Amino acid sequence: MLQELARAGRQSLLLDFATDPAQRCPRPEDDRVRLLSPPESLLAFNGGVYGLRLPDDGRVVEIQHHEVHLARLVRLAAAITTSSAGCTQPSWKAVVGTEWWLNEVLTAVEPHTVLVSNDTSPLGVLSVHCAQRRRINTVHVQHGAWTAESVSWAALHSRDIVVMGERDVPLAQAWARHPRAQVHVLGQPRFDALAELDRDSHRRFLEAMLVHSAGPTPAGIAVWACQPLVPHRLQAQAELLLDGLQRADGDWGLVVAPHPAQSRDALQSLFHRPGGPPTAVADHAVGARGCLAGADVLASAYSTCGIEAVLLNIPVLELGLPGEHTLGLAEQGLAQKCGSADDIAHALNELSQGRSRITRKNVDAVCRWRGTSAADIARLIIPRADQQQSESGSSAMEGTTTS
Repeated sequence: MLQELARAGRQSLLLDFATDPAQRCPRPEDDRVRLLSPPESLLAFNGGVYGLRLPDDGRVVEIQHHEVHLARLVRLAAAITTSSAGCTQPSWKAVVGTEWWLNEVLTAVEPHTVLVSNDTSPLGVLSVHCAQRRRINTVHVQHGAWTAESVSWAALHSRDIVVMGERDVPLAQAWARHPRAQVHVLGQPRFDALAELDRDSHRRFLEAMLVHSAGPTPAGIAVWACQPLVPHRLQAQAELLLDGLQRADGDWGLVVAPHPAQSRDALQSLFHRPGGPPTAVADHAVGARGCLAGADVLASAYSTCGIEAVLLNIPVLELGLPGEHTLGLAEQGLAQKCGSADDIAHALNELSQGRSRITRKNVDAVCRWRGTSAADIARLIIPRADQQQSESGSSAMEGTTTS
């Protein structure tokens, strides 16, 4: 999005709060996008609120069949607020220091817009509130898929809320906290890169993976977009897929695309099955996005790669084992829900016969994407920038985003 603003001649400041070096933003290529990180020590401060370490006075509260000792609960709260765990869980002292630093930056830069991809996390909320105290417009861009069950703290604090699809609008409206919040359905800017994917190179990569691991290349290739689940749930999904591929008509192989938080070695240990379908595990650097365009089908429970596959017109198998959350793509008519090996075999056999019931309306319900989401969001921001600058007579910097 900042690149699109730069193409329009607008300047931006990118604030990178990542405390893990592997997660930090690369230096922007365009000079109109500046990168700024806070001091490394800012989010490392430990310290909380005075008076939270109370003596145990024996007072308890009964919650259903449990007795909760209030003093222990207070000590737990104190431990959480006084211990800093980087950008995802800063201590109270780190939050206070970050607020001071943010205020200094906003005073110096005077932006007209603060752009965030998460205004529910501690630093996201802080950034939005600091901006709104200065009457700076705030824009939240939905990063991943939303479901009512998957969100523990349903609150969106920005004024402009950009969502992926029509089905996200009711959730955004229900979660909005700004009195003048507006919801805009503009797709997903990180999916814009899908338009440039090379299907042939992805297919060659998948074939090479399976040839290297199992010999002759199978006619059909499925990609499994993994999620960082506990071992027994991963094992259940792996067995479901392997049994289904083996029961399906034709010759199928499986390439596993790990989540960045998963161990490649741990995944490889799931597939020691003699006589089963050929399998291979892709490198973390590749991931599902690095190979899904060459797949005949993509399988996942709730990876957003399922949405990317739909946008590329790649069939999706939504793994719906008992107790498993999914993205609800099957309910939208965009995937086949598979809770058993027979479901998978049946879905694959239908695919081989060319059956498809996907419509543009169904796709737009999940993600209204035309390959121009970043430009569309820039067109939302720029008119407000021009209006604000004409009213104030200033030349405010285009946007500030947190990462």
